[in-house]
Amino acid sequence: MDKERMVGILAFEILLAVLTAGAGAADTALNKIATLLKRKNLSKKTNPALKQGDNLDANTALKKQLGLEGKVKKVRDIDNSDFGAFLRKRIGDPLAVMLDPHAHHILFKKGLGAKQQALVKEGQDLLKMYDIDPLFGKENLAWAPNRIKGQHDIKALQQVIDKLKETDEFFGTRDEMVEVLKELAEVAAKRR
Repeated sequence: MDKERMVGILAFEILLAVLTAGAGAADTALNKIATLLKRKNLSKKTNPALKQGDNLDANTALKKQLGLEGKVKKVRDIDNSDFGAFLRKRIGDPLAVMLDPHAHHILFKKGLGAKQQALVKEGQDLLKMYDIDPLFGKENLAWAPNRIKGQHDIKALQQVIDKLKETDEFFGTRDEMVEVLKELAEVAAKRR
């Protein structure tokens, strides 16, 4: 988010708090905003594997994040992981009526082609800011029908990115980000 826009949002929040509840509410709003900004900046500073623009592959980033660099060969191999078994352990089996169910990454795990991959990177950076693992976090996994037209296309991915960015911009909390992922999971589950 650019600096001018952030200042405008902050000014609006403070003005709204003063007009609706008085100066004490403005202090509370300022403290909440400061905490949010600190949390976002801290997650980028204290977790170098999760910095935006980092060119590490997922396995190296995860090892770095967990402090296991040089200690283990692989943490998790996304290409050979059984996400179905992984999701089954966390939330149970898919609905019996679901056609061709698969463990679906709400924000795709890789993306096909340069455009999708760029969007996936942008979305992964957002999820990481909220301490949501975009590959193995149960928040980003759901049962959904596979091989359904539109399930893995750029339009579906753009919808996910738009909702994540909107949630980041207007709410800025992990709970809200998890909630929007649940809504997007329902959309994916209902595609036919």
